[in-house]
Amino acid sequence: MFLRDRRAVVLSIVLPVVVMPLLIFGSHWVHKRRAAELESATHRYVVTGPEAARARSIISEAIRQGWAADSDGADDKAGFRFEEIQVSNPLESLSNETLDFYIVAQPHVGSAPDGGAQPAETDPELDEKGILNGREKAPVIRVYFRGDHDSSRRGAFRVRNLLLRAREEARYALLQERGFSFDPKELAAVASQDLATTDQASGVFVGRFLTLFLVFFLMVGGAAVAIDSIAGEKERGTLETLLTTSIRRSDIIGAKMLLVLTVSFVIAGLQLISLLVYLGLDLVDLPEDLAVSMSFGRALLLIVLYLPLICLASGSLLLISGLAKTYKEAQLYFTPLFFLFLLPSVAPLFPGLKLRSAMVLVPVSNISLGVKEILVGRYDWPMLLLAWLVTAAAAVYVGRKIVHTLATEKLITASDVDAAELRGGPALFPRHVLRWFGVVWVILLAVATNSESIQSLWTQVLFNVVLLFCGTSLFLILRYKLPVREALALRPVHPAVWPAVLLGAPASLVVAHGVFQLANLFLPVPQRLLESFSQQVIPPGYPLWLLLLLVAVVPGIGEELTFRGVLLYGLHRKYHPVVLTLVVGAIFGFFHVALFRLFPTAFLGVVLTALTLMTGSIFPAIVWHALNNATSVLLAINQASPGRLGRGEMLLSLFLLGIAFLVIWRVRTPYPGLKWNRRDYRKGR
Repeated sequence: MFLRDRRAVVLSIVLPVVVMPLLIFGSHWVHKRRAAELESATHRYVVTGPEAARARSIISEAIRQGWAADSDGADDKAGFRFEEIQVSNPLESLSNETLDFYIVAQPHVGSAPDGGAQPAETDPELDEKGILNGREKAPVIRVYFRGDHDSSRRGAFRVRNLLLRAREEARYALLQERGFSFDPKELAAVASQDLATTDQASGVFVGRFLTLFLVFFLMVGGAAVAIDSIAGEKERGTLETLLTTSIRRSDIIGAKMLLVLTVSFVIAGLQLISLLVYLGLDLVDLPEDLAVSMSFGRALLLIVLYLPLICLASGSLLLISGLAKTYKEAQLYFTPLFFLFLLPSVAPLFPGLKLRSAMVLVPVSNISLGVKEILVGRYDWPMLLLAWLVTAAAAVYVGRKIVHTLATEKLITASDVDAAELRGGPALFPRHVLRWFGVVWVILLAVATNSESIQSLWTQVLFNVVLLFCGTSLFLILRYKLPVREALALRPVHPAVWPAVLLGAPASLVVAHGVFQLANLFLPVPQRLLESFSQQVIPPGYPLWLLLLLVAVVPGIGEELTFRGVLLYGLHRKYHPVVLTLVVGAIFGFFHVALFRLFPTAFLGVVLTALTLMTGSIFPAIVWHALNNATSVLLAINQASPGRLGRGEMLLSLFLLGIAFLVIWRVRTPYPGLKWNRRDYRKGR
């Protein structure tokens, strides 16, 4: 249908291929013409002040000697000129562009007569009385200009550089008169050298614009076919026929996305070819030393890095097409979507933005910065992998939203529509719980790695536990209308459980430190990092009761309500209990961000999850968690560590932990709704 529509073909293929290079050529031609006009301009100025005659003679002599230099220091003798004119009000003439700049020459540093204009430069060698090196009164020449006018700004910089050159020549002449036969320029030869290779410098230039052009081509090229593939079919009435067939929704979306990708690549290729033709005709100037080496490995890495971005762009186009009711409505949605992708792609143009920052968590921007890093020759593999995973997760999320949009489309017959998808509520929660916790983890990671304001213990507990964890639990309960008692596992337990909890909590802490020591053999952690972390978690100056409250009680309640409460409730029907224990424990470990805490914290998460599944209640896990953290605080205050214990103490802790879980197993009240056999497990998935 797309190729049959001549207007769509012209608008999406022919027009961009012709117009895009023309726009580049036109903007370049206008820029060169404007620059040529500025280079050959006549700068009009006025000299005022008590020392106007002296300043006028200096400027005249400098112009006669040909000392003029442009703002970048390059020789610019041919071209521009200076012309002094007479005006009654320099400030007013400067505003209406009759003047390009005016000069005020005074015998000493004083206030500006106009009371507000800023000089182009203030000589740092003059004191407040205008004395130069303690010998004589030196005139102060101030240049006033308008920075919002190109001619004014350029003329002011030129006359400033001219005056500085004149001052240097006067210094050389004065030294020669006093017997110095050498040239002061020979005292030191000043030069600079760029240590970056040509490939690296070219990589920076290309990396700034490569993703920008790719996103532009993808969005413009795939818009027409994406909008027509769903929104157009809605208007023609063919979408209902397609959805009533036995073809799965995911297959339909996959086929349409493949179509969008194919058309986008074809259009992008044609546009690139047309642009290369214009470059080959020397209609667009590029840096002379532009040369980016593109090996097979580097090209393959760029393709792999771009894949999730391409899928995300194509999926987003299909998503707005699915959300729109008509073709015209989808076209209206395209404009904000276009800028939503285009603006993050310009991240490499901003100085100081790096991949190893919070930008790694921003789709499109992370890929754009990653491409720049690769072209420069820096391969930060962890950050590149994280950028790829974040963008891929966004693409998967968009793909699922498209499938959901088609599943909820009103059809002639809706027998194949999942009732849970239409109904929403608690039935939909198990499908979305991991997605929500992924979002929370991304927020936590961004804040933990980039925020300098969340450093105190108070702010950490307030943000992480109270706002983020408890806020997430409350949001999910309200969002999906979850039953509070079941979602938070608020159930009574057997009295015999409590002695086992008191026995097992300190033992699990010792075993967790043993897990840390074992992991440290393979992933060594610097001692300085451990000391810094200990000071951050257990800061000095806090009373013991406040430390126990902030480190033990509040996290014990908040984190357990989140992980052994809402998270466990959302996953308990999806996984076998053994798998469920490992999954929730691993998620608990990842949420503590620091890599060296991953394995011991994940072990504690496994223990607490198993405890909750065996007792069917969250209360033992809360007490166990609080006791574990409280024991850590007391040991840190007394400068003791369970990691210093020997092999015998470690075996004893394992034995006590086993005894505790044996007692809990004997009086167990299992978590309701678990899938114990393989058949139920498969049904639960």
